[in-house]
Amino acid sequence: MGLVERDHELGALREAFSEAARGRGAIAVVSGPTASGKSALLYAFTDVATESGALVLSATGSREEQPIPFGVIDQLLHAAPAEGEPLESPLPAAGPTRAPEPAGPGVTTSGHARVIDDACRVLLDLARTSAPLVIAVDDVQFADPLSLRCLSFLVRRVRSAGVLVVVTESAGARPTDAAFASELRRQPNSRRVRLSPLSPAGVAALAAQHPGLPATDGFAAEIARLSGGNPLLARGLIEDALAHPGGDGRPHGGEAFGEAVLACLHSAGPDVLAVARTLAVLGPPPAPKLIARLLGTDTAATARCLRILRVTGVLDADGFRHPRARSAVLDSIPAEERAGTRLRAAELLHRDGADAAEVAGLLLAAGRADGTWAMAVLREAADRALAADRVDEAVQYLELAYWSFPEQQGAAITMMFARLEWWDDPQAAGRYLSWLTRALHEGHAPFGTALAGTKYLLSYGRVEDARKALAVLAGATSALDADARAELHAFRTWLRVTYPALADELPAPLPAAAADGPTPAACDDPWPRAGRLLGDVLAGGGGERATDEATEILERCRLDGTPPEAIDAALTVLLLRDRPDLAAPWCAALLRECGERGTGSGGDAMRAVLLGVQADIALLRGDLPAARRAAAEALRTKRPEAWGVRVGAPLATLLLASSAMGARDEAEALLDHAVPEAMSQTVHAPRFLYARGRHLLATDRLHSALADFRTCGELMAQWGVDVPALAPWRTGIAEVLLRLNRRAEARELVEEQLALLGGARTRGHGASLRLLAATREPRQRPALLKEAVHLLQERGDRLELARALVDLGHAHRSLGDAGRARMVVRRAWHLAKECRAEPLLAGLSTLQEHTEPVAVAAGSPERAPGISALSDAERRVAALAAQGHTNREIAGRLYITVSTVEQHLTRVYRKLNVQQRANLPTALSFCSVQG
Repeated sequence: MGLVERDHELGALREAFSEAARGRGAIAVVSGPTASGKSALLYAFTDVATESGALVLSATGSREEQPIPFGVIDQLLHAAPAEGEPLESPLPAAGPTRAPEPAGPGVTTSGHARVIDDACRVLLDLARTSAPLVIAVDDVQFADPLSLRCLSFLVRRVRSAGVLVVVTESAGARPTDAAFASELRRQPNSRRVRLSPLSPAGVAALAAQHPGLPATDGFAAEIARLSGGNPLLARGLIEDALAHPGGDGRPHGGEAFGEAVLACLHSAGPDVLAVARTLAVLGPPPAPKLIARLLGTDTAATARCLRILRVTGVLDADGFRHPRARSAVLDSIPAEERAGTRLRAAELLHRDGADAAEVAGLLLAAGRADGTWAMAVLREAADRALAADRVDEAVQYLELAYWSFPEQQGAAITMMFARLEWWDDPQAAGRYLSWLTRALHEGHAPFGTALAGTKYLLSYGRVEDARKALAVLAGATSALDADARAELHAFRTWLRVTYPALADELPAPLPAAAADGPTPAACDDPWPRAGRLLGDVLAGGGGERATDEATEILERCRLDGTPPEAIDAALTVLLLRDRPDLAAPWCAALLRECGERGTGSGGDAMRAVLLGVQADIALLRGDLPAARRAAAEALRTKRPEAWGVRVGAPLATLLLASSAMGARDEAEALLDHAVPEAMSQTVHAPRFLYARGRHLLATDRLHSALADFRTCGELMAQWGVDVPALAPWRTGIAEVLLRLNRRAEARELVEEQLALLGGARTRGHGASLRLLAATREPRQRPALLKEAVHLLQERGDRLELARALVDLGHAHRSLGDAGRARMVVRRAWHLAKECRAEPLLAGLSTLQEHTEPVAVAAGSPERAPGISALSDAERRVAALAAQGHTNREIAGRLYITVSTVEQHLTRVYRKLNVQQRANLPTALSFCSVQG
């Protein structure tokens, strides 16, 4: 293959040769980056000189042969032609007499001077008999010192001889002898020929010499980019492309390219090679200071080596130009050496205060970690990765810590594995639980880690394993410090609100300091406080203080720093306190923040929890479609198996909403849903049992419903969480008993629930009053039902309000008050329609015979006589009145005064020729009330 883009340089050497041919000695120094084609240019020129009749003596400097005195001169003399008598070498014979080295740089002993002078005379004599004479020395930077002295003597004597001295040297490499370099530069007959990397056009020309390559500009341009214009690297890429034709039409570095990279580095010298190897081990970006410290050299020398690597084309500004270049260098380094370099670099960076992720990345690459500092770095890097939802990265850090420090921190690391992988892949997390379980049962885990580990075993439903762990913990509480007592207190709180049956299995009595609450050291963690609040409310306490405290916790929480369980507990406290109005804005704000943070392991988990709360809020408001949507989305966001024992919460909400909407097939499918067996021992079991009982009741399976309600009540009483807001099992049993015509038993249960509720005006109170009315005589029912209606309307529960209105309509009808019944039923129908409570709508048809049809409008409202004469404002007021709303309610809905409502109704009665609202036409109830 011919030279590419070297015509100018070859021409410069020919000019120097012409000078020598005319008897005027010349010197040419060819310099350029490693593997830039210096040797190829020299060989091409010597071929031209030989063809021109010149005598060419060639030699090559070599790092391996550099210790041999006069090695390069010996090569030149042996290259002389043997015509007649053999050429008598002036060099000393091999052996001890040939071994002496120069006394120092630029210093030559008298013995060496005589040998050098004799060698120069021999060469000059050859020039007189065989002019012109070309002396070509490749890689002169590797020539031995005595040969360089001889060449220095020679260049000073060739000015009037027909001799051309041509040497090649690598740009940036330090010359073996600075005196020789200086001698070359100061000679007036010396010229320098510098080789640059090939241009993209030059690389394209090189590629064109190889048939079979893609003939596209893009292919050649990519070779130019990946090789940096280095001919050797470019040829390696070309060779790989020829060996593996086809593909995607782009050059890919293979074996030949890797070998070319290593050849470049070895040619550049040991210093450059060492820097390249260190950089390959550490990865980009190049850090001269760190590399210098690892190699024990100065930063300036390292920076010079990096410049050589960039000029050579192996590196660019960001590191290795091609991944194959780095992998080729890495593969050439023994694994133990790679790991050692990374460990030393990690420790140096840690001492310098480098970012934990950067240091931990080196430890990961090394595959091991040593020293307590490394453990701290890995834990910090894992925490940061988890906060940024980079779960896979965090798991890698923790796994390395586990294997590197099995005795000191193994159980803690395993517990963190379970926490990290729980939400997305519970089966994957389970493989770590076997390690964790063994450590807990053998008592190897620190106290705090053992508590957390036991908690995660319970989250997986592994109750028996957790019991064994609790038994081990029972013997470890005799000498706890304040922080450990606070952790114990927080854990018992968690047990009380999650696994109440196990709360007493921890050592008793509880240490006094722990019983008083967490220590100041634990105050930064919102969970103990939120858990304690939830425990108090579930036990029937808390009062208004719990509402205020839950709100305060939510005001301070942030998604990136607050445990999901703390946020869930605070929101649950508000719902159990019958304050969905306070919980709703917090839930919406936190869901928006989840959306801004994006998806990810932690983000999806928190979003699922918040969607479950949102579903409960909608259910308390009677918005059945919204409750069903949110609960279903919660179970999609976080798979049911990933919820663990907590899956009962969203399943219960979805079951209640679906059943109330009449979606019986969907509800039946939910009953077939597999839930963890261990859920029956958690506080989520009563809620699920209650929801299942409601569906069984709705489908007339009365005795099965009764069994679920009773089991629900037994568990809640046994665990000390008998709070109607969690699961009103008494009213559930009462509804079954009323259907079985056992009114006295039903009344006893309802009165018991009312006593438990005290004077609180909650939706539970309103629902209880509705059922209490059903146990009384017909004359007593309207008063109780009106109170229930007023209370439920106050609490904003549209579904329970519709049920109360239906019962009130029945009560009025049974007492012969058809007008009042008609008005109440209209309002109940509209509310049931808003809630999409289809079974309730169907039940309203039983009242049609004695009131008016409410399920179907009698044509357009305009068909009723007189309605078209009403103004828009009058029609809006009349529509709400026809639906059964009071004057005060109408005023609130339309943002007008009660007096204005009364005035509008007076005009409406006159225009429609009716005496009271009970006589308003049914068609009015279907009019729009929008402005």
